[in-house]
Amino acid sequence: MHNLVSLSGVLRSLQEAGIPLVVMGGQAVGAHGASEGSRDLDIYLAAPEVSVQRLTAWLEEVQAQLRYLPPLSAPVLERGHTVHHDVPFGTSSVVRLDVCTRPARIADPENLPARAMPYALADGTTILVMGLSDLIQTKKTQRLKDWGAIEMLLAASIATSTAPSEALVRVWLEELRDPELLQTVAAAQPSLGASVAEHRPALAAALAGDIEGMQGALLRELQDGIEADRAYQRALTSELEAMRQEARRTLPPSAPPAREAAAPAP
Repeated sequence: MHNLVSLSGVLRSLQEAGIPLVVMGGQAVGAHGASEGSRDLDIYLAAPEVSVQRLTAWLEEVQAQLRYLPPLSAPVLERGHTVHHDVPFGTSSVVRLDVCTRPARIADPENLPARAMPYALADGTTILVMGLSDLIQTKKTQRLKDWGAIEMLLAASIATSTAPSEALVRVWLEELRDPELLQTVAAAQPSLGASVAEHRPALAAALAGDIEGMQGALLRELQDGIEADRAYQRALTSELEAMRQEARRTLPPSAPPAREAAAPAP
């Protein structure tokens, strides 16, 4: 077992325990060249029917503590919940490890590892980081800072791509939120832009030079995305409340109160 004094050490330890994972969240944003300043570690757990047992053993070994309900189990993860643990980190602090199997807005999570990006840590360990398109989808939450992260991710992708593939340019055209960048990419790729514009009004307005229409369509995308996430989280919140009530009902009289369930992680 590695001494968990860095996030690299945590990831290396998880890999050595045979836990199939893909890094997502703020650490993945940083790996793509944009900084979100997060010290949490969010991971997608593959094959939960077998990997949950390995992860449970690892959590026990490093003396991690469940932060909130729900508890770790394959059925809980398969229903779309995120499980939160505090992992001892360094000499006196913890890192929050958030684990999910069905990230919000990913239609085919079982194929997510195939789309992931290999990434080399400073110590030479290679991990998988969530691919750009998937990462963008997970950031369409109720938090405006996550929509800001989308803009940073796309700006970094454009700045570092010297020979972008058509698939990557399509992602830019489908997801860019900065009006100036959207216009620039659309003007450089008129044929592909026209194809994407058939289902994206903001891009259609950009191609037509309709600045006001583009800005209005971008605002509607934001509002629709926030409302869609709110509806998605509402169902999970109801399940978490039921778990909390059940935990209280079954708690022995002498036991301390259970920690409150966290709001579902976007």
